[in-house]
Amino acid sequence: MEPAVRVELTTNGLQILILWNILIVFFKYFIQRMHLFCNCFVFSSF
Repeated sequence: MEPAVRVELTTNGLQILILWNILIVFFKYFIQRMHLFCNCFVFSSF
């Protein structure tokens, strides 16, 4: 029973880690895109 529970916990932890990595990468990409878009918007408005 112990090893099975441990394996289940580790797989859940790995899934959470992978999800966090995807979220962080997406968030960085989104911030870069918004930064570029805001810069273009500001430059085009002037």
